[in-house]
Formats: sequence, structure tokens, C-alpha cells
Amino acid sequence: MNSFENLSPDDRKRMSYLKTRDDCTQFARNVGDRHPHLVLAARQRSVEVQVNAMNLDSALRRDIWSVVYAQEEAIFVKHGRRLRAGNTRKVITNRGELGAVEYVVKQPGSESFELLHSLGLGDYTFEAVVLRNQEHFSSDVVDAARRKLDARRGSDTAGVA
Repeated sequence: MNSFENLSPDDRKRMSYLKTRDDCTQFARNVGDRHPHLVLAARQRSVEVQVNAMNLDSALRRDIWSVVYAQEEAIFVKHGRRLRAGNTRKVITNRGELGAVEYVVKQPGSESFELLHSLGLGDYTFEAVVLRNQEHFSSDVVDAARRKLDARRGSDTAGVA
């Protein structure tokens, strides 16, 4: 999920200096005009830093919480202030982590899903989590995730001749 491998060694080193969400935000502001590719990397680093702080016990749980923090990054970009992904967190509280993923994936596309994709954070959707961790989900959930992502890809290329 980490796309830092596409960065130059110098850019990867820059990312390694970012230790907090606030560091990542300030870095993105500072380089945004000159290096837009580093804005995406800083957003991804922000998600990574927050998930690392949770000390989660499995790759699947890290993947799930990465989505929550990516949603919060997207909310910050959209509204210009830090807000929690309250609806997502409530669904996790009520249904558990896996139940929340299944519930969200079975719903029609959401504003959050589209916003994450538009910001280059499409790997941080519950649909992408399901496809990376298919062994943990039923076939109908996997199929729903695949349909939503395929439809999204189709809409990306619809205007391209």
C-alpha cells in the first residue's frame, strides 16, 4: 500500500524525517506548489505514522485503521480542519472492525470513497482492504468490493478516447 518505492532516494529520506501528523501537514504545505507528488507521499506518511502509533497486532487491522486515518486526512483536505471520521468510527464501534468493512463495502459508493480516490488515496478504501485480504471476507463481500472498484476505474477512463 505504501507508494514510497516510487519516490527517489532523496524524497524517501525526506519522508523518513516526518514523525507526526503535523509534520506531514506542514511538509505538504511547504512543498505543494513545487512538488505535488510529495503532497501525496506526505498524506500517506501521515496515515502510516498514526497507524504505527496504535501498535496493532495484525496487518489486516493496520489496513483497516489506515482507511480510517486516510478518511480523516481527506476530511482535513476538504474542510481545512481536523475532524474525526465519526461515521466510520461509529460503524466500527457498533459492528466491529470486520463487520464495519463488510457493511461499508456493501453500501453504494460514498462521498468518502470518491474523495479518497480523487486525492490519490484509493488504496485506502475498505474495498481495497477487502481485495488485499480476501481470505477474511465472504465471496459476496469480495465481489461487491471488486464491482465498486471496477466501476470506479471505468468512470476514470470513460472520458479517455
